[in-house]
Amino acid sequence: MLWEPVGILFLIGMIYFLVRDGKKFRDLRFWFGAAALCAIFFGRVYFHITPGRYYSILVFPALFFLVYLLKRGPWHFLPEKNAKLAMDLLFAGCLLAGTLRCLYYNPQEKKIVDLCSRIKADAAGKSVIGLAYTSRFSQISYYSGVECIAPERPLPLSELLIHLRGNLSVYDGDFDAVYWVVEVKKNETLTPEMLRMIAPPERFGVFGGEYLDRHRKKKLVVLRYLPLPERQKMPEDRGELVKNGDFSKAQSEKDLARIRNDMGKRMTRLQTEKFVFPAHWVIECSLAGKNNSFASVVERGDTQALRVDANGYVFCIVPSFPVETERTFSFHVKAERDAVIQISRNVRYPDQSLGLHPFYLLFIKAGKERDYRLQIPAYSFFPFGELYFWIQSGTVEISDVRVK
Repeated sequence: MLWEPVGILFLIGMIYFLVRDGKKFRDLRFWFGAAALCAIFFGRVYFHITPGRYYSILVFPALFFLVYLLKRGPWHFLPEKNAKLAMDLLFAGCLLAGTLRCLYYNPQEKKIVDLCSRIKADAAGKSVIGLAYTSRFSQISYYSGVECIAPERPLPLSELLIHLRGNLSVYDGDFDAVYWVVEVKKNETLTPEMLRMIAPPERFGVFGGEYLDRHRKKKLVVLRYLPLPERQKMPEDRGELVKNGDFSKAQSEKDLARIRNDMGKRMTRLQTEKFVFPAHWVIECSLAGKNNSFASVVERGDTQALRVDANGYVFCIVPSFPVETERTFSFHVKAERDAVIQISRNVRYPDQSLGLHPFYLLFIKAGKERDYRLQIPAYSFFPFGELYFWIQSGTVEISDVRVK
């Protein structure tokens, strides 16, 4: 994102330009470029801007309007000597502020690196995974040496703890340790009692934590879970299939032709390979250009499975089902190559607004088959819910999707 002083001067320069010289620019190419810039920026706002790289395009118009403000600002209202002094002072102020910004050092950075070193020492020689609910996941992964996966968007601590309750066993038998790295705000509380409600303290607790800045507004907290060496046996009664949870029914040829023409522009393999999408399910892919992802229902003996090859995220929306009380969601997954699956939940709030919340993160190693069983908390104000299989990467086959 643009640094605040630069952003403010950028806006001042742009407004001054429109008032003073906007009518002088008759060249349609200039206005076409300006409209394209706005379309790119506000298009990203609509799809939720999170990484700073999406703001980088604003550097070019910011430089233009900053120079314009310095060279052709409202200095003509002042005597020539004072006008030059005002322009010099503005330039010097920007230069000084930028220099001080570059020289600023956050003393907490070293403590964050030390925390990562402690994770690295604890994880040495073990099979571990990191789940980073923070924008610093690349930094955490680099300094700790632990492979980290992150949700598509952050999740507040309170919601994360609700979703962890009763679901930690999904990591049993696959890892020696699982680390959650979360940002805890000043007004959020994390107590031993809250953690004991999720798992026994000898297996789940706070591994460490450090404040992210000297003002102590946010704290980076690492939670560690020590999985059991073997997976628990799945209960015989896993509930009923969700609508078409066995993928036995396919969408019509007319619908598949429409999908080929529409989604095939992004998921290009749909234009050249035969595919079958399951009825009542919605399958979508990344909006960020073309990718080599693919999805189709496949035959596996007497059963069917939804095979997803994700090279750029693919999400599959489970048909909605009642969630006014706590439910159990279960499914079978087979991974052909290492896969990251984010289970997300679409929630409609009392004001009718929608919110997509990362529900759980799963990492499945290539060649593994797993039966998963997740507890879904109740939402009394939201009688129906949709779950998303958000495949971030990898190749998986999903089958036998049930709810109880």
